[in-house]
Amino acid sequence: MKVISFKKRITYLIEAFFIYLFYFIFRSLPIESSSKFGATILGFISKFIKENNTAAQNMKMCLPHLTKNQRSKTLLNTWKHFGSVIGEIPHWHKMSKKEFFERVAIKDKKNIPFSKAIIVSGHIGNWELISRIAKEYGIKLNLVYRPSNNPYANYLINKIRESYKITLIPKGSMGVKQIIKALNNNEIVGIMVDQRMDDGISIPFFDKHAMTTALPANIALKYKIPIIATSIIKTGASRYTASFHKPLKIHEDDTKDTITKRINLILEGWIKNYPEQWFWFHNRWK
Repeated sequence: MKVISFKKRITYLIEAFFIYLFYFIFRSLPIESSSKFGATILGFISKFIKENNTAAQNMKMCLPHLTKNQRSKTLLNTWKHFGSVIGEIPHWHKMSKKEFFERVAIKDKKNIPFSKAIIVSGHIGNWELISRIAKEYGIKLNLVYRPSNNPYANYLINKIRESYKITLIPKGSMGVKQIIKALNNNEIVGIMVDQRMDDGISIPFFDKHAMTTALPANIALKYKIPIIATSIIKTGASRYTASFHKPLKIHEDDTKDTITKRINLILEGWIKNYPEQWFWFHNRWK
């Protein structure tokens, strides 16, 4: 277990106080109001957050066709989008099934996996909704995740995730063993592929090489497991469309590099279509 210094623990406690405070405020409001409130707050404070500069640089590099004013507007809308997603968090897990499917449309239902498959996605739209979708369709989902640095915030997030009856698998070597075990049990594994993986492989992402996880590709090649790309895009006020792509075609001459490159291209397409819904704040190309 990682030892936390006294100073860091105090910092985490202060952060957690505000996280829990706003969680209960958002929960007390109707979902549309909490979504709008979250968007307003994050939009207002965005310029004071250090990750704003990282996001601006990433956007400039990936979307050079946009003017400076267009990028500034998109960046602000990105903060507002994630503020709205945060504002909605307290509502999805306690919402009735009827209301949930009134708010979340499912596209290409025939591609929804129910046995032994890897769902790949990224931090775009509202990726957390995959857990509720899995619950409603009776899918045994194992979600690979990176624990939050703040253990108190991590506890709240995981309690919500676990309410959907999914299994959480932490990243790392032990996590790989759990993934293989889950697939051998004919279960589904969900992996976010858009974050930097220092022990991954260097693959083009927006024409710039980025360290990317090769885990989905390695598993697909070794165990003949299908890969299904899935996005959950915001389409209106607290409304989304979840799209399940056809299983990625794996050719005889494919390698982990060629498969991972195709996955990155799919993710690029989503981001180009909905740039304000992707998590630009991550130092993806470090």
